Amino acid sequence: MKYAITMLLVCVGMFGAVAFSCGSAQAAPYTLEIVAQAGDIIDGRLITGFSSEVIRVGISDDREVAFFAFAASAEGTGLSLMTQRRFIAGAGKVVDGWVPQFGSEPSLAINGLGDVAYKATIPNVARGVFLNQKLLLMDGDEIDGREISAVQDSPDINDAGTVVVLARPGPVKLSINGPSEIIVEHGTVVDGFTVDGFIQPRINNAGDVVFYGALEELPRADFSVLSTDRVILKLGDVIEDMTITQIRSHGITESGEVFVKMDGTDINGERNDYIATENRIVYGPDHIVPGATDPVIAGHSVVVNSDGRFAFLGAVEAPGRSGGFKSGFRGFLVVSDAILISEGDIFEDKVVSAVYPNFDMNEHGDIAFRVVFEDGSQAVVLATPFVPEPSSLVLAAMGVVFLLTRRSIQSPVRECTTRNEEVMR
Repeated sequence: MKYAITMLLVCVGMFGAVAFSCGSAQAAPYTLEIVAQAGDIIDGRLITGFSSEVIRVGISDDREVAFFAFAASAEGTGLSLMTQRRFIAGAGKVVDGWVPQFGSEPSLAINGLGDVAYKATIPNVARGVFLNQKLLLMDGDEIDGREISAVQDSPDINDAGTVVVLARPGPVKLSINGPSEIIVEHGTVVDGFTVDGFIQPRINNAGDVVFYGALEELPRADFSVLSTDRVILKLGDVIEDMTITQIRSHGITESGEVFVKMDGTDINGERNDYIATENRIVYGPDHIVPGATDPVIAGHSVVVNSDGRFAFLGAVEAPGRSGGFKSGFRGFLVVSDAILISEGDIFEDKVVSAVYPNFDMNEHGDIAFRVVFEDGSQAVVLATPFVPEPSSLVLAAMGVVFLLTRRSIQSPVRECTTRNEEVMR
């Protein structure tokens, strides 16, 4: 059974362990809905549980959520890939003549149209890259006259169905509408630097590809963000008076803007976490998250959309706290400067023990993520911006006018102290 909770952030209040400032939140109210949990049946397969690993979820523009869970069926059991609408692979299912299996830290990517790309192991054969029910690539295949091996890392996919994945001798672009190609190889010179390693290729709908790369001329551990023809961001670059000291993760928006989660030092030499693009700070220590004092960015996953919305897993110190994603901290999912859900919140009559940093956000601002409850159960959650019906808007406006009028009569400095919760079942 699915449930939905609408969280309307109105003014200063306290619910669980989260506080919200009146008028400070930039994010719209969201409706939270559990879309998958143990006991659900997808295409005849029973979800029996979830891995404790931080495994990515993904979301399409049509709010289809892709995730991994343990499943059981007449065909077999095991870690499997599915959405809330269909079962894709795992638990003994035959895909394109093969039976893919998933080991530790499996990876997936879903595009705006709902096509799912994933890496899997073909027992006693090789590793392969699949798209929905089709095998695209496996170890030993040839591209550009070169043998491809060691298919690894998480794939990415755009709306044209083009998949990029890390392999040897270099990142590979797998096109369903044209020839596949090796994007770049070891030893390629870009902007005067020699490329010496690759991690996490990413692609947008325009076909722009960016990836991590080690550069021979820089320390081996200092990865930079590259395209095939330029070094986009590297250690020592300056963005709004902030100097990059470490790049942790990266991505590219549909408008072609590259963003990173990174460490940096300001003009006073103070080091902090940042989300940034090539020329602006998206999030840094000067930003305010109502209900969180001096939050840090926990984990490396960040998402930035073409319209400027962003999301990340934040955390504040909570000495003695255990059971969360990060011991000694209380974690929460931040969406454009507002807390969406926090460890310690009560959701579906259960206490949220941990919010995993394996979330995703589509271009409409819908968010998919995974939570762990204090009783040990887990759930995949879909958060959608709440759009009230016209009648609700009129009532809300009347209520605001009434409150403002009453405040002006009683006291011009009186604090607003409630948070409204509407529960729909």
